[in-house]
Amino acid sequence: MKSQGPLTIAKNSFANLMRFAVGVLAAAVLPPFLTRRLSHDMYAEWVLILQLGAYAAIFELGLQAAISKFVAQHHATQDHEGTSSVVSTSMALLTVSAACALIAVGVLVWQVPHLFGQLTPSLVHEVRLGILLIGGATALALPTTALASSFQGVQRYHVPMIIG
Repeated sequence: MKSQGPLTIAKNSFANLMRFAVGVLAAAVLPPFLTRRLSHDMYAEWVLILQLGAYAAIFELGLQAAISKFVAQHHATQDHEGTSSVVSTSMALLTVSAACALIAVGVLVWQVPHLFGQLTPSLVHEVRLGILLIGGATALALPTTALASSFQGVQRYHVPMIIG
């Protein structure tokens, strides 16, 4: 197995740190900005949409860590067929999972008035649209986690960080 040089380790650590920093920055800056700019009802709608849309990520099923592990294992032994098999199988699984997530998002959008009866009629349409957009985008992105994980498995952490 080929050992990683200090430059590769430093570059991958920096990419992980930057990905983490962007998330922390967004989490620190966005809420104060939104609370000043939006009404109480609009802010509550925004938080509800983000929370419900994020549930689509559950359909990732924890495969990201497994994909990275098995891609790294096959890559270390120069087993290109094994690497291809892991990536293509995980893409297929995550595509099916994305379809299930889209169905779940659709059911959630349909049931918004029943689940959240306290929403004013004017907000129901906006919440439905927001959940459809955020949840749908999250669901549609699920198969791409197989590619991001495969880059991590071959010690190319910067590629998914730059794309993300």
